[in-house]
Amino acid sequence: MKQSSQVNKKAPKNENKKAKLTVLIVILSTLVLFGGCITCMALMPDVEKLTLNDIETPTNQETVTISGNSSYHNSSVEVLVNEQEKIESVADGNGDFSVELTLTEEREYQITAKVVKDDKVLESDNKLSIVYDKTPPGELGLDSLNKKSVVFDDDNKVDVVINGSVDEKSEIKLFKNDEEIATQNVDNNEFNFKVFDLADGINSFSVVATDEAGNISEESKFIGLKIVDKTIKYKTTTKNSSSLEQGKTKVTQKGENGEQKLVYLVSYDKNGKAKGKKVLIKKTLVKKVDRVKQIGTKAPPPSVSSSSNSGSSSDSGSSYDPTVYITNTGGKYHQGGCRYLHSSKYSKTLSEAKALGKTPCSVCDPPQ
Repeated sequence: MKQSSQVNKKAPKNENKKAKLTVLIVILSTLVLFGGCITCMALMPDVEKLTLNDIETPTNQETVTISGNSSYHNSSVEVLVNEQEKIESVADGNGDFSVELTLTEEREYQITAKVVKDDKVLESDNKLSIVYDKTPPGELGLDSLNKKSVVFDDDNKVDVVINGSVDEKSEIKLFKNDEEIATQNVDNNEFNFKVFDLADGINSFSVVATDEAGNISEESKFIGLKIVDKTIKYKTTTKNSSSLEQGKTKVTQKGENGEQKLVYLVSYDKNGKAKGKKVLIKKTLVKKVDRVKQIGTKAPPPSVSSSSNSGSSSDSGSSYDPTVYITNTGGKYHQGGCRYLHSSKYSKTLSEAKALGKTPCSVCDPPQ
């Protein structure tokens, strides 16, 4: 009975060892199987492919290089142009190949390739499209300067807008006096550049357009500007004042000169000599203030005679002889505030005016 009890105690330990061994065998089998798969994958051949490398298009280059890669190394490659012309090449040990293609006409070229090996044809998995374009952009339509294209900035310096157009997608560069100052990529055919702080004198501008194929068009423009600072002199205006006695004046507003900046467009003859100019734009920097002067029109009080009939001007002994006014050309005499005295005005006594043959004005009704 004691021996049987010892056997039963050892049995569970043996079973545990067998279970662990079984697990170990499964793990090792899995590793061997996985490693075998990796080895198989490594030994499998590459997927068959024939690929053409991308090329820049459009182009204005007469000769272009067509290149690519084939999974068939050291094999002959045929490059097909528009499915008609064949150019032969050989893929090297890495499968790389290239050929030179001469473009003869301005048009689009379709490029494919294929490899024939062991009666098996491998065609390129992509197609190239090359546009051959040697025609430069059309004439650049540079606009003439006008009042809208010349402006003053906040510092009263002169800025100019250069406008134009081109007939295809292009890169536009602007040169001022042979120095590049701005670049634009134009998609909608129109372009404009703002040139700041333009100098007085002749300014040379060149616009260069380069299309996607690399073709170039250029147009130049000479802009002659004359920038002038001008003083605007004030004027004196006169106003009659009934509160001032005749013969007296009073300045009620002091005059101040103004300032103005003008920009002239100067035209030149074929010898570069200025032949004319016209105002493009002007700006008043300081407004002028006119001087205002008042002239008295108030008549002086009449002198009083001691004689009882001194009020009668017809008496030969009367001392009544008031002041009246005459003009250079008129045949009338007037009171000091009459509107007919706007161009000339001379004071006379009534007797002197009558002696000159002057008669009273019917508008202002002077003394008679």
